[in-house]
Amino acid sequence: MARTAAEQFDAPPERLRFEEGLVRYEERSVEIGQVAQWMRSQGLQPRMLYEYWAPKTQALGTGGDMHFAFSYATQPRSSKSILKRAR
Repeated sequence: MARTAAEQFDAPPERLRFEEGLVRYEERSVEIGQVAQWMRSQGLQPRMLYEYWAPKTQALGTGGDMHFAFSYATQPRSSKSILKRAR
């Protein structure tokens, strides 16, 4: 996805930000569903890999107040629902 969006924005892929269902570059943004549509029109399958880093925590009794569990999850959608949202 980043490569396709970068081509549309004429920007380096590493400068894109994926936030709140949007792909952002500088002051411009587009919905992720639109990027998926661009990819399908080029015969590509929309795919994305995301890496998450949890906040640093401390063990109980070692000081600080960061001693609870963090959870992270993603909810993949079918490409049909993404494309419907993009319209």
